[in-house]
Amino acid sequence: MTDVAARLAQVRERIDAAIARRGPGPSVRLIGVSKRQPIEAIDVAAAAGLGGGGPPSSASPSPIPRAAPRSASSSTSPRSPRWTS
Repeated sequence: MTDVAARLAQVRERIDAAIARRGPGPSVRLIGVSKRQPIEAIDVAAAAGLGGGGPPSSASPSPIPRAAPRSASSSTSPRSPRWTS
């Protein structure tokens, strides 16, 4: 068993113990996050059984829509207040 597989097993055991203490409730999903990890580390984690937890990217919903870009005439700084007397 690799170090990653052993640590993954420990995490799953801790999750199972927490669920047992909690009792009935919503399901729990362990999701791997690979920010700034080399592809080799991701491959080892995947081989140890850690997945992304979601559907394949081709089946995932569209990303959150972005706001429309500002027009060239709009200012990037907030408007100054208008003082009246």
